[in-house]
Order: sequence, then C-alpha cells, then structure tokens
Amino acid sequence: YFSIYLNVKYFNFYLSIYLNVKYLITVITFKLNVKYFNFYLSIYLNVKYFNFYLSIYLNVKYFNFYLSIYLNVKYFNFYLSIYLNV
Repeated sequence: YFSIYLNVKYFNFYLSIYLNVKYLITVITFKLNVKYFNFYLSIYLNVKYFNFYLSIYLNVKYFNFYLSIYLNVKYFNFYLSIYLNV
C-alpha cells in the first residue's frame, strides 16, 4: 500500500495507490483540491480480467461536472455517463 498526501497552502494533493500483485489488481485514487477548483479522479484497474473503470468528478466553483466511464475490454463493452450541472 502506497499513500502520498501533500498540502501546500491553497493546494491540496492526495494520491493513494493500492497494488495487489497476486491478483494483478491496481487501484489508484487521485484527489486534487485547488482553492475554488475541486478535482477528484478515481481509477480502478483489474488487469487479470482486463476491466477498466474510470470515474472523474470535477467541481469548479459554480460549475459542477461529473464524468463516469466504464470500459470492459474482455467483452468489448463501453459505458459513458455524463452529468452536467451549471
């Protein structure tokens, strides 16, 4: 398990990586907070079954954006969901 936390005045950075070599599973969580700009990125990767999951949440002051992507390479399925609130 690997975790990094960085806080520089108005800039907050958090990176968390979990790696399980036995089952070839990698989980990466990335969070970035810059004053009025909030960014959240979460990545889940399962190499064994070739599944990829990407979730992005972006909040810019009065602008809210949510993007969720699910990709399954094994069965060639792609799912994209976008939520936009202005």
